[in-house]
Amino acid sequence: MDIGVSTAERRVLEQLRVTATGLPTLPGVVTRIIQVVNDDAASANDMVNVIQRDPALAAKLLRVANSPIYGSRRGVETLQQAVVRLGQAATQNLALSFSLVSALKMQSEGELDYAFYWRRCLLSASAAKYVAAKKRPADAEALFLASLMQDLGMMVLDKVFPATYRQLPFSQSDHARLVAHENQLCRATHPRVGAWMMEEWGFSERMQSAVAYSHSPLDLPAGDGEFVRCVALSARMADVLLADDNERDMSDLFAIASQWLALDKEDVAEIIQALVKTVPAFERMFDTRLLDQEKLELLTLMAREKLDELRADSPD
Repeated sequence: MDIGVSTAERRVLEQLRVTATGLPTLPGVVTRIIQVVNDDAASANDMVNVIQRDPALAAKLLRVANSPIYGSRRGVETLQQAVVRLGQAATQNLALSFSLVSALKMQSEGELDYAFYWRRCLLSASAAKYVAAKKRPADAEALFLASLMQDLGMMVLDKVFPATYRQLPFSQSDHARLVAHENQLCRATHPRVGAWMMEEWGFSERMQSAVAYSHSPLDLPAGDGEFVRCVALSARMADVLLADDNERDMSDLFAIASQWLALDKEDVAEIIQALVKTVPAFERMFDTRLLDQEKLELLTLMAREKLDELRADSPD
């Protein structure tokens, strides 16, 4: 796939391909899941057979199938029942998500602030589910996975060029400045490097594009532009949740949601409200803390007040 890399970036990527050591690697179960995902003839049973080889992964999928996000009144007790509850596509993407997060967290050492990195990744992925509900319901789990992986290139650059994120003169949350900083130091940027990594691992072209253009979705020359814009918007929503209380401003979020996906302010406020409400469930899914309780309560109040305000201003 042509991910729009410059000549300088391509030289860096080729150098990484030939000489780099310590790049993120995939355990066997992830490789087998990707093979099943890319096999049009594969069945749900094929996926179950792969997942059963990893008891920890199987347990997580059962927990998800019984969670408030996916659950129903009847409890799920077997992996086969979980696949039926979640659907084959959702099972595949969730299995990949859990396996990738587990594998990559073990390799999260370097100058990057990995605690913040993973919080942003997981909040972006969580937001993507609710953006999907508005625009791409059939792609909810694919968008979850693409959003989860959109900053993968930061891990690669941190491994290969350790000075990249050392003593950053600005916040790690400022991705516009991050991209310029990476380009200046490494002659490559994390969206392009991440897309290259996804290609190396055998992910689809749509997933590669979502990573490559996650910070510039309107520049995508061809392909599924709406899918890419959903991924990009999810990260902006995560940034709103992670911002300091005195710096949080939803006006930019409202503007790009309208421009990129024709979502109105009430749509965005509803997404933020749903996301904040289910943060504890996502924390349990990935065994990590995304937002502290005080901030979660403040965000809950903010989302409710913003939605009430918008609805009060709307004509009957």
